Amino acid sequence: MYDFDKSLGKITGLVSRAIGHRLEEKLAQHGIKLTAAQWSIISLLHKKTDQTQKDIAVFLELDKVMVKRLIDQLEKTGLLTRRVSHTDRRANYVNLTESGIALYHIVSSDAEEALNVAYKNITENEHNQVFSVLERIYSNLKREQ
Repeated sequence: MYDFDKSLGKITGLVSRAIGHRLEEKLAQHGIKLTAAQWSIISLLHKKTDQTQKDIAVFLELDKVMVKRLIDQLEKTGLLTRRVSHTDRRANYVNLTESGIALYHIVSSDAEEALNVAYKNITENEHNQVFSVLERIYSNLKREQ
Protein backbone atom coordinates (compact mmCIF):
# COMPACT_ATOMS: atom_id res chain seq x y z
CA MET A 1 0.00 0.00 0.00
CA TYR A 2 1.26 3.47 -0.89
CA ASP A 3 2.62 5.41 2.07
CA PHE A 4 3.52 9.05 1.41
CA ASP A 5 5.90 9.11 4.39
CA LYS A 6 7.91 6.25 2.84
CA SER A 7 7.63 7.49 -0.74
CA LEU A 8 10.82 7.34 -2.79
CA GLY A 9 9.73 10.46 -4.69
CA LYS A 10 9.21 12.36 -1.46
CA ILE A 11 12.62 11.54 0.04
CA THR A 12 14.64 11.93 -3.15
CA GLY A 13 12.95 15.27 -3.86
CA LEU A 14 13.63 16.49 -0.32
CA VAL A 15 17.28 15.38 -0.49
CA SER A 16 17.81 16.99 -3.89
CA ARG A 17 16.30 20.30 -2.81
CA ALA A 18 18.19 20.28 0.51
CA ILE A 19 21.52 19.77 -1.26
CA GLY A 20 20.61 22.55 -3.71
CA HIS A 21 19.69 24.91 -0.86
CA ARG A 22 22.90 24.06 0.99
CA LEU A 23 24.92 24.89 -2.14
CA GLU A 24 23.04 28.14 -2.76
CA GLU A 25 23.59 29.23 0.87
CA LYS A 26 27.31 28.46 0.62
CA LEU A 27 27.61 30.40 -2.63
CA ALA A 28 25.70 33.37 -1.18
CA GLN A 29 28.26 33.52 1.65
CA HIS A 30 30.89 34.10 -1.06
CA GLY A 31 28.74 36.65 -2.86
CA ILE A 32 28.01 34.29 -5.77
CA LYS A 33 24.45 34.48 -7.10
CA LEU A 34 23.88 31.11 -8.72
CA THR A 35 21.00 28.67 -8.39
CA ALA A 36 21.37 24.92 -8.12
CA ALA A 37 19.69 24.60 -11.55
CA GLN A 38 22.20 27.02 -13.09
CA TRP A 39 25.01 25.08 -11.41
CA SER A 40 23.70 21.87 -13.01
CA ILE A 41 24.03 23.42 -16.46
CA ILE A 42 27.51 24.78 -15.72
CA SER A 43 28.61 21.37 -14.40
CA LEU A 44 27.23 19.58 -17.44
CA LEU A 45 28.90 21.99 -19.87
CA HIS A 46 32.20 21.66 -18.04
CA LYS A 47 32.05 17.89 -18.56
CA LYS A 48 30.48 17.91 -22.06
CA THR A 49 31.12 20.78 -24.46
CA ASP A 50 29.04 21.75 -27.50
CA GLN A 51 25.68 20.73 -26.06
CA THR A 52 22.48 21.90 -27.68
CA GLN A 53 19.74 23.39 -25.56
CA LYS A 54 17.73 20.25 -26.33
CA ASP A 55 20.64 18.01 -25.17
CA ILE A 56 20.78 19.94 -21.89
CA ALA A 57 17.03 19.68 -21.37
CA VAL A 58 17.07 15.93 -22.02
CA PHE A 59 20.12 15.26 -19.85
CA LEU A 60 18.83 17.30 -16.89
CA GLU A 61 15.22 16.23 -17.47
CA LEU A 62 13.99 19.82 -17.50
CA ASP A 63 11.55 21.32 -19.97
CA LYS A 64 12.98 23.27 -22.88
CA VAL A 65 11.45 26.57 -21.76
CA MET A 66 13.10 26.29 -18.33
CA VAL A 67 16.46 25.43 -19.91
CA LYS A 68 16.19 28.36 -22.33
CA ARG A 69 15.46 30.72 -19.42
CA LEU A 70 18.43 29.39 -17.42
CA ILE A 71 20.73 29.63 -20.43
CA ASP A 72 19.53 33.19 -21.12
CA GLN A 73 20.43 34.15 -17.55
CA LEU A 74 23.85 32.51 -17.71
CA GLU A 75 24.59 34.03 -21.10
CA LYS A 76 23.59 37.49 -19.84
CA THR A 77 26.14 37.17 -17.01
CA GLY A 78 28.87 36.10 -19.44
CA LEU A 79 29.22 32.54 -18.15
CA LEU A 80 28.30 30.80 -21.38
CA THR A 81 27.81 31.43 -25.08
CA ARG A 82 25.46 30.09 -27.73
CA ARG A 83 26.45 29.46 -31.30
CA VAL A 84 24.09 28.54 -34.11
CA SER A 85 24.75 25.16 -35.70
CA HIS A 86 26.06 25.26 -39.27
CA THR A 87 23.96 22.22 -40.19
CA ASP A 88 20.72 23.04 -38.33
CA ARG A 89 19.93 26.72 -37.87
CA ARG A 90 17.31 25.80 -35.24
CA ALA A 91 19.99 24.32 -32.95
CA ASN A 92 22.24 26.38 -30.69
CA TYR A 93 25.44 24.90 -29.30
CA VAL A 94 26.10 26.04 -25.75
CA ASN A 95 29.55 26.28 -24.16
CA LEU A 96 31.12 27.83 -21.10
CA THR A 97 33.13 31.00 -21.51
CA GLU A 98 36.47 31.45 -19.76
CA SER A 99 34.52 33.13 -16.94
CA GLY A 100 32.18 30.13 -16.78
CA ILE A 101 35.10 27.72 -16.57
CA ALA A 102 36.72 29.82 -13.85
CA LEU A 103 33.45 29.92 -11.90
CA TYR A 104 33.12 26.13 -12.23
CA HIS A 105 36.48 25.69 -10.50
CA ILE A 106 35.48 28.08 -7.71
CA VAL A 107 32.02 26.61 -7.14
CA SER A 108 33.01 22.94 -7.44
CA SER A 109 34.63 23.04 -4.00
CA ASP A 110 31.41 24.45 -2.50
CA ALA A 111 29.41 21.76 -4.30
CA GLU A 112 31.76 19.12 -2.91
CA GLU A 113 31.32 20.60 0.57
CA ALA A 114 27.51 20.52 0.24
CA LEU A 115 27.68 16.85 -0.73
CA ASN A 116 30.07 16.08 2.12
CA VAL A 117 27.52 17.48 4.57
CA ALA A 118 24.92 15.19 3.00
CA TYR A 119 27.27 12.18 3.30
CA LYS A 120 28.18 12.90 6.93
CA ASN A 121 28.00 9.73 9.07
CA ILE A 122 27.49 7.61 5.94
CA THR A 123 30.16 5.07 5.10
CA GLU A 124 31.62 4.82 1.62
CA ASN A 125 30.00 1.40 1.28
CA GLU A 126 26.58 2.80 2.24
CA HIS A 127 27.03 5.67 -0.20
CA ASN A 128 27.94 3.27 -3.00
CA GLN A 129 24.95 1.06 -2.21
CA VAL A 130 22.47 3.94 -2.22
CA PHE A 131 23.92 5.33 -5.44
CA SER A 132 23.81 1.91 -7.10
CA VAL A 133 20.19 1.30 -6.08
CA LEU A 134 19.11 4.77 -7.26
CA GLU A 135 20.86 4.24 -10.60
CA ARG A 136 19.01 0.93 -11.05
CA ILE A 137 15.68 2.55 -10.14
CA TYR A 138 16.34 5.32 -12.68
CA SER A 139 17.31 2.75 -15.30
CA ASN A 140 14.11 0.78 -14.64
CA LEU A 141 12.03 3.91 -15.07
CA LYS A 142 13.80 4.93 -18.29
CA ARG A 143 13.29 1.44 -19.79
CA GLU A 144 9.55 1.64 -19.11
CA GLN A 145 9.12 4.84 -21.16
